[in-house]
Amino acid sequence: MVSLLTGASGAGIIGQPYALRQAGLLTGVILLLGLTVTVDWTIRLIVTNSKLSGQNSFQATMEHCYGKSGLVAISVAQWAL
Repeated sequence: MVSLLTGASGAGIIGQPYALRQAGLLTGVILLLGLTVTVDWTIRLIVTNSKLSGQNSFQATMEHCYGKSGLVAISVAQWAL
């Protein structure tokens, strides 16, 4: 899971200067702030869902909430990245 997070965040960091240049300074900063709020909210939802389900991993949380199909879906998605 750590390598998945490192790879995903690394690609975003490399692309940020280009995206900011294409969007312009003001629009780029606004979009970056919006993205930051969205990512923070999403992570908080994942943590809350894990606590409520009593699971200690993202895979276990998906399986608890969505059954075997949820576990298969997240496993395929992580493998594809």
